[in-house]
Amino acid sequence: MILTAKNIVKSYTSDGVVVTPVLRGASVVVDKGEFVAIVGPSGAGKSTLLHVLASLDTFDSGDIKLHIDGNDYDYGAMTEPMYARLRQDHIGFVYQFHHLLPEFTARENVMMPSLIRGDGKKVTSERAAMLLERVGLYERAEHMPSELSGGEQQRVAIARAVMNAPAILFADEPTGNLDSTNAGHVRSLLQDLQAEYSLTCIVATHSSELWESASRVVRIVDGVCV
Repeated sequence: MILTAKNIVKSYTSDGVVVTPVLRGASVVVDKGEFVAIVGPSGAGKSTLLHVLASLDTFDSGDIKLHIDGNDYDYGAMTEPMYARLRQDHIGFVYQFHHLLPEFTARENVMMPSLIRGDGKKVTSERAAMLLERVGLYERAEHMPSELSGGEQQRVAIARAVMNAPAILFADEPTGNLDSTNAGHVRSLLQDLQAEYSLTCIVATHSSELWESASRVVRIVDGVCV
């Protein structure tokens, strides 16, 4: 297995008072190489669980561990710099809204995680070009995000997410903003990259087409995985 999460509780507070309990003891185990879809009604906690598992959000109680390359990462014992290094080296994330940096080209956006890690510019640029070719956007490498369609922008975001060769890829409603044609392209791309790079993929989605493509579906209802 690559990820274990047990009895995760998460509430949002205001002035120290709990106003929105979201996760009420959610548990999930994911094996290495799985493509897992987290599904459920709006407000059930899909995105919150995904962000917590990806270490992008905190949780109130419970236990989360990642098991990567013989190392165990216990979220409860980690500092923020340790989380940052974990995300930098082992975790990729694709948002519903692509969040590309508007002042940089497609290639520069893809390069960014590697440059932040301190990798050399030449090797980083070459890998970014290779990934853009892989997602079908080599000819658009020097275009700004504003010059790309929504589907193209999301494919750039996927290339960026796998730039540092993560062990696990999280995606939050990656097809939610796309028309059916582009959603199909992104769905196929995620499946292909998962197989090619031996990725573990965990995707929160409303899309029946996407969850039907997954190797396993985890349903979340009222903050609990069922």
